[in-house]
Amino acid sequence: MGSGKTILATRLGAALSAPVISLDSFIAIRHGDHTYASRIAHARLSRRLKQTSRRHHRLLIEGVCLRAVMRHLRFRLMAMVYIKRVSDMGLWNDGLNLDTFERGAAFDFEHEEPRLSDNLYHLRYLPHQKADFIVERPENDDSGLTTASTRTRARAARAGNAGR
Repeated sequence: MGSGKTILATRLGAALSAPVISLDSFIAIRHGDHTYASRIAHARLSRRLKQTSRRHHRLLIEGVCLRAVMRHLRFRLMAMVYIKRVSDMGLWNDGLNLDTFERGAAFDFEHEEPRLSDNLYHLRYLPHQKADFIVERPENDDSGLTTASTRTRARAARAGNAGR
């Protein structure tokens, strides 16, 4: 079960009449010891983003390590949504428990790709802290985000922006 990025992006795109671009559609390298962000065909993605943003005043981009990919392309995000899977006990449950790490507990991360780069991405970019909107999704919820409780932190400077 994934976190629900594609489901949420598809629903938001439909509600906003905005196109959705999935980073997974731009993966050029399928296997090997490459980080997720380095697997992306950046030139092709950049062309698509430019073409789409000329035709639409807003668009949604979904994918893993989004901040790293957008930084590489120098593409500015207007708003960021982060989906946080939580266990029945309320702990962040996505393989790496950064909630525990941030409180100073012992930390042992997986040393193989793709998990290693996901973990390092979280530590470097802090998407779970810097997101404008956070959707907390129960780990055992297969219903496609229908029962997710949403915690929203809207930054005043970005209020009203749906994403671009």
